[in-house]
Amino acid sequence: MVVAAILTLLPFGPAAAEAPSTVAQGVEDDGVYIGFQRRDIDEEALVAAVEDARFDGLRLVAVAPRDPQPSAKAFARRVQEETDADAALIFAPDGRLETYVIDDLASARIRATEAARAFSDPARAVEAFATELTSTREPETPEIVRQLMNALVLMALVIGVVVAIEQIVLRFRRSRQARSRSDRDLPVG
Repeated sequence: MVVAAILTLLPFGPAAAEAPSTVAQGVEDDGVYIGFQRRDIDEEALVAAVEDARFDGLRLVAVAPRDPQPSAKAFARRVQEETDADAALIFAPDGRLETYVIDDLASARIRATEAARAFSDPARAVEAFATELTSTREPETPEIVRQLMNALVLMALVIGVVVAIEQIVLRFRRSRQARSRSDRDLPVG
């Protein structure tokens, strides 16, 4: 009886955690793997979102493991490497989303992950991630650079105004001095 109780607990322990190689085999067909007892994921919607991303040319896999080991972030990296996908999204049981992408997409990964994290629904998160990852917009100028540029433009404007005022004052003084000389040179009469 004790042996039976122990045997029923084994599938839920750390030894039952999914291996990335097993997950890689599970995503071969549709790009989606949902772990045993994960009922919080709409598999059909997730498959459709992954297929849309693949239709747009992004090799993407979405995984909702029961127990990502050693962590969801490490699991994402290992699944991406095992599947040779462009990107792997891991939906951890605690609701966290972790991603890992190939080096060519690394510069857009943070922006894409933040876009995906705005959605609690995994299918919507995949759509946002894929859209942001594949967008071809120019990299944004960092805020500090934008502020420095604004400060430089403002400083140049102030210097320009000061120089213009100085030129006006200088011309006014010269014309006043010229008038004063001409008034002295005029005969009094």
